[in-house]
Amino acid sequence: MSTTNAQDINALLKWLARIDNSDWLPPAMLFLSQNKDNAEYVLWFLGKLERLAAYLHICAKNVNQRIERYAAVLSALEKDHSLTSPVSAVELTDEEKKEMLSELDGKSMS
Repeated sequence: MSTTNAQDINALLKWLARIDNSDWLPPAMLFLSQNKDNAEYVLWFLGKLERLAAYLHICAKNVNQRIERYAAVLSALEKDHSLTSPVSAVELTDEEKKEMLSELDGKSMS
């Protein structure tokens, strides 16, 4: 693996490791196995994965909701993707963004 972006990538992995579950690990492992030589894409993906994991944690999604959401990412990783055509399933949807902002503002949507 390249050392390009290593510090930023390691910082994201440290943040992910602080999440109270390890449900994010399978998508991370699959992605890293597919893209170990593309540090720029790894940095992009882990940034999006960290946001997704934070959303699922902050919005108190249960284990089934988390598994379902990460399964969508895993499924998308089985298709062709690259930095120029990234796997969009790891990105927060507009609805997820609204829910996260609402939760952070103290106005829980649930």
